[in-house]
Amino acid sequence: MPSLIDKTIIANHINSSTASRLSGKNPSTDRFVYSSQNPYGGVGDAGIWVRNSNCWINGVSNISCFSPAQRSGASWNTRGGTLITRKHVLFAKHYKTSILPNGGTPLIFVDENNNAIRRNIIQYGDDISDITIALLDSEVPSNIKIAKVLPKNYQDYMVLGWPTGGDLDYGLLGILGVGLDQEEKAHVKTSTTVDYNSLYHIIAFDNFSGPQGSINPYPQWTEDIVVGDSGNPVFYIIDNELVVLTTWWTPTNGPFITKRYDQVNAIIEELSPGQGYSLTPIDLQAVYDKYYPRSFRCIRKQSTSKNIIPQHINSGTASRLVGKNPATDCLVYSSQNPYGGVGDAGIWVRNPSCWINGVSNISCFSPAQRSGAAWNTRGGTLITRKHVLFAKHFVTSILPNGGTPIIFVDENNNAIRRNIIQYGDESTDIAVALLDSEVPSNIKIAKVLPTNFMDYLSSSILASVYDSLGLQISSFSMNPWLYAVALDQEEKAILKLWSGANLFGIGTSPNIEYYQMASVSNINPNASYSTPIVPSPNQFASWTEDIIVGDSGNPVFLIIDNELVVLTTWWTPTGGPFITNRYSIVNSIIQSLSPGENYSLTPIDLQAVQNKYEFSNFSS
Repeated sequence: MPSLIDKTIIANHINSSTASRLSGKNPSTDRFVYSSQNPYGGVGDAGIWVRNSNCWINGVSNISCFSPAQRSGASWNTRGGTLITRKHVLFAKHYKTSILPNGGTPLIFVDENNNAIRRNIIQYGDDISDITIALLDSEVPSNIKIAKVLPKNYQDYMVLGWPTGGDLDYGLLGILGVGLDQEEKAHVKTSTTVDYNSLYHIIAFDNFSGPQGSINPYPQWTEDIVVGDSGNPVFYIIDNELVVLTTWWTPTNGPFITKRYDQVNAIIEELSPGQGYSLTPIDLQAVYDKYYPRSFRCIRKQSTSKNIIPQHINSGTASRLVGKNPATDCLVYSSQNPYGGVGDAGIWVRNPSCWINGVSNISCFSPAQRSGAAWNTRGGTLITRKHVLFAKHFVTSILPNGGTPIIFVDENNNAIRRNIIQYGDESTDIAVALLDSEVPSNIKIAKVLPTNFMDYLSSSILASVYDSLGLQISSFSMNPWLYAVALDQEEKAILKLWSGANLFGIGTSPNIEYYQMASVSNINPNASYSTPIVPSPNQFASWTEDIIVGDSGNPVFLIIDNELVVLTTWWTPTGGPFITNRYSIVNSIIQSLSPGENYSLTPIDLQAVQNKYEFSNFSS
């Protein structure tokens, strides 16, 4: 049995099963839950309701959990209403129906066979957020089903993201949901963020569709949420059940029921003291076991588990910081002198306490290059034995009479000097320098992520949805965000989070260059998060600094299997061109600088890393 939960299993189950329901359906007609609706008459004065036989959500086991109508005075309205116990209904507080005298406010539910039942709302209980719970005059019968909720520990099974901005988490980014409206249409909505620290615990959704500027791959299956839709529910479909997430408060969000779990249960208990009613969580362990059987986990999977390597990166990087002092142990060198030394390569003494000591290729980045009579620290990352990666906007001029000296230092403080004799660059901020000769074997290169890195590394549900549909992905978010090592001009190794990349650039003009930026964020000191893959990022706030003028060209790495793997060099304070998505272009530059010499980028073997750390996480 594995000691780790593969947090892509349930999310991918939700997306694939939701997507499969849309196959062969017509969004113009098959979003409608009912083909005809009449809240008057019928058995028990519950109206006459005929379900649309082609509705795409037909067949879910609890399709009867949401109410199509409630009475408001002499008329009927469609303000939502989701059954969360056999006697309690979830509404939006700002849009609830008044309780009528003489027995309460009638409320309708319809089972899958068009049998309608009527109950009366006799009391409300309110939460501080936009949640109201209605008490019914009696329980609904067994043919009317409740909506379960995500359990409080859902993060153990589903959430893969990191907080940003102190509050927001993108772990549910790109998971497909069902959002209802006042016309009883079932729209495809895509969850984006959860605000964990706000008073109301908001879960947000993509309002309309892209693919430009949006993450919803089904634009024809959705509409804007408008005035009058408030209170209608938003669900995930999990194992053929509607699992309620929220009700519409604004056009894009509502209070996340699971994060108000205890408060909602307290309201239910207040309305029905001592009667044992409460929310029912869906059993995610059972769902996980069903869609990823234990017997299947005992052999290596052909479809790669995409959280093994992120787990390895984040836990491995975090473990390096244990017992270290950020005030002193982020410094790569305890002393630096670019002058003198063997071969006029300077005298460099590595800081014995630096937290990145011990990586096998710590010699891959240059501490100094000459600029005229002085030396500078404009980065420089060795990507072949004869080629160095820089930021194009911040390269050092090539000096006459042999070129511009550049220094590399091995793990034992042996420094070597080579000269930059030529640059090749491309349309983004990438420049590649050609050295006058190869570096010796004690100086190691930095590998890069392979072009198929998303098969192993990106647990981006968004990316998997777009890929399965054959759509172009304009950007992706790493889930989880990954701990990265960034260098600056003072040769400090600071901690950053790699959040994702823009794969195709932004802009409407065909003349705008596609920069394919990698986004790198600070660790937010105010961030708070429960049960992430590694401890909360806020404890590492002291390990980062803002990137400023002069830091350009210094590299950003992931530490994978004890190697520094280069992602980018600083172009802006939060990112630079993503090397892997410029892979063929960078190789073309290398070939133009060294024609016929067979130099090229070296990708890290993620399959080998996957095999190594997948099996290390299994126990008997």
